[in-house]
Amino acid sequence: MPEPQVTIGVVSYNHSGLFNICLQSIVEYLDLPAIIRIVDNGSTDSLDGFYKNEFASFVTRAKEFNSCIVDIQLQRNNVNRYLSHATNQCFANVTTPYVMFIPS
Repeated sequence: MPEPQVTIGVVSYNHSGLFNICLQSIVEYLDLPAIIRIVDNGSTDSLDGFYKNEFASFVTRAKEFNSCIVDIQLQRNNVNRYLSHATNQCFANVTTPYVMFIPS
């Protein structure tokens, strides 16, 4: 497995439709080794069900589809901590030389 070159941070709060499109685009077009970090800010829409029931299988399928995905990490907040705090959570302890932020 190659060393990741970029950490992609995605923060989401109750945007299930946009969030799914965002993740699919990252998986489809990513062309360098990366870590994807997702911080959910206490979503109460259908994202909650996705995280509980489908996230693990999504990670497996994404890694099979695109070998550039080194890891996909999820952190869920119990409440909305707002964008700035969640962004800091995305990039805490980053070890890659580059970062990319996608607020969904």
